[in-house]
Amino acid sequence: MKTIAVIDKHPIVRAGLEIFIKNNFSKISIEEFESFYHFNKVCDKTPDLFIVGNMIELPSKQCEFIIKLKEKNSAAKVIIYDENPDVFKVLLFFKSGVNGYLSKGSDISDLLECILDVQNGKNYVSNDVLELLLPKWVSTAQDPSDRNQIKLTPREFEIANFLISGFTVEKISKEIQRQATTIYAIKKKLFNKLNISNLVDLKDALENPQVVRLFKSQELS
Repeated sequence: MKTIAVIDKHPIVRAGLEIFIKNNFSKISIEEFESFYHFNKVCDKTPDLFIVGNMIELPSKQCEFIIKLKEKNSAAKVIIYDENPDVFKVLLFFKSGVNGYLSKGSDISDLLECILDVQNGKNYVSNDVLELLLPKWVSTAQDPSDRNQIKLTPREFEIANFLISGFTVEKISKEIQRQATTIYAIKKKLFNKLNISNLVDLKDALENPQVVRLFKSQELS
């Protein structure tokens, strides 16, 4: 690990994380950004690790960035350092390819452990975040076999994220530069696949660990 990107809209948080990293890791280059948009605008190289805190972007836009990042460079690691974690966000981020998740209420030693685990190819969830997830996981763990998984294509997952973030079909059409009729068709297929009829049910469905996101390399398998 040679380069770490610290992304947070608060300069004081970025400065504190930089001091912490420098005190615990040697020969590390640290770059600071206020948002993913800022990173895309000024950086043409992919850091080895992203530590992501409070953002100006909606979670759906953050997930979109992480998905594209992972498709471009699967070796890049992402840690979310969340001020207000909830089950939906945590599952959404992990399905997008996040490697570690902590709350800002976690002990500073948890952050160090998380960085080390992620650096060594492991996933990490802090204990306080795990307490949020366990009830959901336990309720769906009766039969965790692959045959019960509902697999969403990258495009279906992207559309689902936009929909639960309040985007209309027309706005999604402009955002991803596709015909509105195409978006309607994907939405209909998505709802049929999940056996739902409204956006409230869609949010609940995306919280289900049995609903998984395929990556492009898996679509034809």
